[in-house]
Amino acid sequence: MYHWMITCMGISNISLTEEIRGALEDTAVAMIHSGKDTASFKAGSAEGRVRKERDYISFMNDGGPFFSAEVETDLGTGKVRFIIPGRYIQSLANGIEFYGRAHLDDRHLRQAAKAAWN
Repeated sequence: MYHWMITCMGISNISLTEEIRGALEDTAVAMIHSGKDTASFKAGSAEGRVRKERDYISFMNDGGPFFSAEVETDLGTGKVRFIIPGRYIQSLANGIEFYGRAHLDDRHLRQAAKAAWN
């Protein structure tokens, strides 16, 4: 089971691979830490630009900063819209390491969730 900290809200014209998704997540988190509104990323043969669209939006039972990314791949160009959940950002601010793309068992997920909400 892989646990990602990105909530995709829309994808157009491209396939969102694990490599692209990870690069978008890493870029967005770096933007949050640096206060930048735009940043470039590269993920294998894909590359593009991430833009922070809003400081916070609500989505279902979660919310966080809203980003969009223009992504160029070998197969064409597309757009991805996503949020980085507030609970993830809060855990980073509290010095709690979320497990990102690491393989987790249920025990680690429960520990991470408990730490994020306490």
